[in-house]
Order: sequence, then structure tokens, then C-alpha cells
Amino acid sequence: MTGRSDGGDAVALREFETSSPDRAHEILSELHIDHRFRTTGPHSENFRYASLSASVGTLAVDHLRYSMGAETETDPIDFIFCPVLVDGVMSVMNGRDEFRAARGDVWINPPGSQVSVKWKDFDVMVFRMPLQPVAEEASASTGMDPDDLRFDAMKPVSAALGRHWRSTVAFVHRELTASESALSNPLVRSQLTHLIATSLLATFPNTTMTYGHDGRTHRVRPAGIRRAAAFIEANAHRAITTAEIAEAAGVTARALQLGFARHYDTTPMGYLRRIRLQHAHQDLQAADPHDGATVAEIARRWGFPKASRFAAWYGDVYGVRPSHTLRT
Repeated sequence: MTGRSDGGDAVALREFETSSPDRAHEILSELHIDHRFRTTGPHSENFRYASLSASVGTLAVDHLRYSMGAETETDPIDFIFCPVLVDGVMSVMNGRDEFRAARGDVWINPPGSQVSVKWKDFDVMVFRMPLQPVAEEASASTGMDPDDLRFDAMKPVSAALGRHWRSTVAFVHRELTASESALSNPLVRSQLTHLIATSLLATFPNTTMTYGHDGRTHRVRPAGIRRAAAFIEANAHRAITTAEIAEAAGVTARALQLGFARHYDTTPMGYLRRIRLQHAHQDLQAADPHDGATVAEIARRWGFPKASRFAAWYGDVYGVRPSHTLRT
């Protein structure tokens, strides 16, 4: 295993290749979950298994290639496990839910479930992360108890959302395997984790889609919103979640969302971005490009991994490009 860092947390890289099916499944168990397997069809003398895994913090992506037919049955999966089939055919069964995946298909193996899979050769990308950040996002967006989050089916709710999720996994893989990954920065990683959790909840059927509101207004006093805003302003330099902000303010996540919409015309995460833009603006004003300061470095410092998106947000607020502020 190797690792690299761009001044933040190290991205762990692990590459493996073998011609032994038994060794291949040992590696798959180490990467993912214990499982039982048997090969199907004739044993090939040319069998090859290869994997490239990259991870940092709670985010991980594996690129796996396997050149023979097999069947597996997993132990219960207690984390988010989302494959993207690059090539090949797979038949996946989770209880009564069965999905035959072909090239380009995406699906989720619902946490808490055992899964049976059959295939003949495959090339697959697998996205992995703990369930907790997704459950916290579900709670923040709906007010439901995080323990009530369940994924109800494997297939995306629409082809368009399936394509979006496939692009998201490809992006995470590119970022994690880049020579200098922006995801080593905890603020950048926190923002991406929030977007990934939102995408998962929108893409795959789950209990947030049928969660019933009780009709109450969830009003929160202005003092609670001021406490939340003060907490955001004091902690903009680190990765914070909506649930953490709500706890600091002494209000529910749902009330916090509604309170920020009413008082600031944005979400708590939108307000956090606003504060980080202010800090980035101040750093750009104070920096000297002759000393090596760059817009990209300052943007990453404050949780903005994409320079183009940062420039657009910055221009909307300050009316100029961030490079203009840095030079003047």
C-alpha cells in the first residue's frame, strides 16, 4: 500500500494483481466483506484479477477486473456499497430484489443486507463509504431519525440519476488517484461527502422519499439561528455538518434548515460557503502572487476544490475574478 498527500490527509493507494482465484477472493474479502465463492465454468489458465483501490477519510473507490465466471454470497453489508459495471454482465440478488446489470449500469447493495452475485468476467468500479454521513444528511434534510434511513431497492429511481451517479463515481476515482488530490484537504472532502450523500439519497430508493412530515412549522427563535451562525463563523476552517451545527444551536436539523431559509435565504451549508468565500477573499487580498500564492491554493484551503466553480461563486459575490483580487 502506498500513500500520498497534498499537505492534508494522505490518500491511500493499493494495487494488486494475481493469477490465483483463491488469492483474488482473499483480497476482495479484505477490501469489502467476507464472502463465500465458487468458480463457474472451466478454470482458465489465463485467469487474471487486478485491483486499484484509493481511499481517504470515509471515501473509497475500487477498480476491479476479474477474468472468470464465479458466484458469491456475502455476509451482511453494513456500509454504502455502490458498483458501476464498466464491462461484463452481473446478476445481483438481495432478498427478493434481483437486478441483472449490464455495461454502464449502477446499483446499490442496501446496507444491512446479504447479497448473492453471479458473473462471467467483469470490469467494475465500486464506491464505498460508511452509512453514517448519509444518514446524517437524511436527518438534516427531512428531520427523520438517522436510524430510520433504509435503502429499499437496488436500481436508481431514473436513468438520468443513474447516469449522474456514474459520473460522480468516476469523478471521485479521478480525484483520489490524481497525483495531487484535492481530497486530501478535509474541507474539500467534507463538501464532496455532503454532495455524495445528497446524490445517493436522490438516486436510490430510500425512506427519505416517503418520510411523512407532521405538518408543524418547526419554528425556531432568532436566538437559535444566531447561535448557529456564530458556530459556523467560528468553525468555517474545519469540516462541519448540519447535524453538528444544529446541536451547537440547540435546535433540530429540520428547524435549522427552515430557520436559515427564513432569516438568511439560504441553507446552513450555503451560509457556510458564504463565510468561507469571505475568508478566501480576505486571504486573496492579503496574499502576494510574487511569493507563490495562487487562487487554486487559497480556494482549496477554504474547501473549494474546483477553481472554475470557486471563480463563479466569487464573481457573483464580489463582481470580479479571484485572480483580479490576488493581483491588486
